[in-house]
Amino acid sequence: MIFYAELYGTDVMFAGSAFVSNVCVIDAQRQCNRKLQKIKREKSAVVVPMLQTLDISDLPTGDYKIRIEIRDRENQLVYMKERDFTRNKVELIDPATIPISDAAVAGSFVMQFKDRDQLYDYILYHIPIANDIDRGTIDNQLQSADLQQLQGFLYTFC
Repeated sequence: MIFYAELYGTDVMFAGSAFVSNVCVIDAQRQCNRKLQKIKREKSAVVVPMLQTLDISDLPTGDYKIRIEIRDRENQLVYMKERDFTRNKVELIDPATIPISDAAVAGSFVMQFKDRDQLYDYILYHIPIANDIDRGTIDNQLQSADLQQLQGFLYTFC
């Protein structure tokens, strides 16, 4: 996650001295996730830009807050701001792991596709109506799938 914030007036508030910014992700229990926390010493100025990245790849789906705190030299809280965000972690599914009986696929419409590239193109045409998980599978995993895997994906998709 990349976020940007600007702090104004720190030159007046801290009279040219340094201060500490603390950025963290807050969970539903109002706890700061220490793995998703960045503490940085900042120099006061008219405008202090803050461009930060936090690796939320392990953060599960849910509602969270991102908190920015400004603290003085004595570690006293001077300013705090929170913003809500929702994490929707999409798990990509390998089409080869989908349990499909050969008998079900064998008697279905997907068997009319004998050319792997033609079937892959046909699946690409379905991207506008695919949900996020299927779209991720199409974009990231089906490029190297064989004909049987593509047939299995199309069978479960439709």
